[in-house]
Amino acid sequence: MAIPLRHLSEDYGDDAAAVASLRDWRFDPAELKIDGNTVTPQIGDMFLPDSGGAYVVVYGDGENCWRWTDQTQQFMRVHFVERSATE
Repeated sequence: MAIPLRHLSEDYGDDAAAVASLRDWRFDPAELKIDGNTVTPQIGDMFLPDSGGAYVVVYGDGENCWRWTDQTQQFMRVHFVERSATE
């Protein structure tokens, strides 16, 4: 099950035409599978959580698109940007 973590939003205009909504999600890597094969998040991958919305994997602040949450490497922290309804 994916768990939402950090959420940042920025408005880039007076008319709010461009809004960036960045969100990190925590994943159990054993649950990241396609056709039964474990996968690693890649830039551009899309995530559609049960709670709604659509998120695309992006680079984090000066880091890769994902990182381990701690030294035990039990969970992955993946960086996303929310796709707007206008895209």
